[in-house]
Amino acid sequence: MKTISQAGGFLVVGSQDFFLEKVGSFLGEKGLNLTNNPNLLFLNEPQTGIEEIRKLKGFFTRKKWLEKEKRLVLLAHGEGLSLEAQNALLKTLEEVRKNNYIFISVPNQETLIPTIVSRCQIIHSPNNQTKEGSQPALDFFSLKKLPLADRLASVAPKKINAQELEQIIAYYQKQLVKENFENLKLLKGWLNLCLQAQKMLEANMKIETAVDWLLLNL
Repeated sequence: MKTISQAGGFLVVGSQDFFLEKVGSFLGEKGLNLTNNPNLLFLNEPQTGIEEIRKLKGFFTRKKWLEKEKRLVLLAHGEGLSLEAQNALLKTLEEVRKNNYIFISVPNQETLIPTIVSRCQIIHSPNNQTKEGSQPALDFFSLKKLPLADRLASVAPKKINAQELEQIIAYYQKQLVKENFENLKLLKGWLNLCLQAQKMLEANMKIETAVDWLLLNL
């Protein structure tokens, strides 16, 4: 997991099955845990309305027992937040203090309003539909042979998302140990481009811009 700041809002983007694993990994580095933690609020309902977000806000404003305590909120189904709930959550995200954390699980960033995404740090988790050995969403071997205009045109309709970019990176990492020597330099170059595109997404750049940049530099 990339280095992220000490507190604030976090979007865990990908399969909900990996949500607790990703959050647990982050908290473990801070000496925290998800079990027997009185300072943890876990919202696990498929649909979340304004009343639940008010409960969340009250959880943060409640007087702390100890100054060093860290308040944790886990929203397991961010895609189920109503628009009214998202607007209420936005205000809370703007006011998250040191030692407080809000983790929101979403299948993709597009399920939330852009202002929430812009106020959260992004943590990518695997997609549980990924199959071992399956072809990636972007076949660099074929794309590199195409003229630039055809390359861009062939990918545009597919609307590659952040999770698919993660899968592409994983796929070509595996290829590094399978391909012959003459392809290693090429594969390493592609992986470097993927990682740069991933950084663009983590900086909340549009996915279309990151993918176009990637294709332009193959």
